[in-house]
Amino acid sequence: MQWYIASFISHRQSSDKALSSVSAREYWCILKANSSDSAYSKALSLGEKVAGELVTQEGSEWALDGLSELLLILEPPAANSELAWVQEEVRPRELASYVKKKDELRAFSTSTAANLSDWYVCKLVLVEVHDTGTHGDSLLLWTNWHLILATNAESAYSSAEELGRQQASESGGHRCDGDRAHWEFKGLRDLIWTIDPPIDGGKLWFEEIMVPPDHIAELIPSRSKLGVFDWERRQRGSGEFGRGSETGR
Repeated sequence: MQWYIASFISHRQSSDKALSSVSAREYWCILKANSSDSAYSKALSLGEKVAGELVTQEGSEWALDGLSELLLILEPPAANSELAWVQEEVRPRELASYVKKKDELRAFSTSTAANLSDWYVCKLVLVEVHDTGTHGDSLLLWTNWHLILATNAESAYSSAEELGRQQASESGGHRCDGDRAHWEFKGLRDLIWTIDPPIDGGKLWFEEIMVPPDHIAELIPSRSKLGVFDWERRQRGSGEFGRGSETGR
């Protein structure tokens, strides 16, 4: 059995065809399955269950639109373990928008009554700095998602900051296109208090968005474009499938 992290999108249904946008939610959950195909089916079933719960909680009809992402987790969920990472090329002037101040992090603006979990997800921002050569006009930015186990948001924040500092490296720590480079920890992109602990089928958090009704389909990639299936396709093409060196994130 392997661990996966999945996201799915549901939207609130309305009979008013004149609405310019509708409320939608993207839920991130964690699950266990014996294959990516099974994980896909299981995530869809979990999405249907959550949509049904929203009908009861919100008093309105919600519909599951589909999966927006499915990724393989390389290590079992535990304190400080990695869930996923995101690599992006950004302009230097854009960097500040990727790092939030402490009081802007969601863990510090969430009501304690709404949470039963002692778990958090932190999103750590690291930037590659060239000691020799240059990366051109852009920066290579990595956002690493990790689980944090803590008794409160303050403790979770301290643990996340320490984890970020540990991931930074000294000058010349690695090579990029032949140049000497290192990683600098810039801060937290977010700190999220999870809805459930990281158990099989647990809901971690959700994002609330407003979206035009005719744009919802654009948020759902084809099955083959989901991270884990795209990675498996590339691994098969390279003859590396089954070695587990990446997760398609």
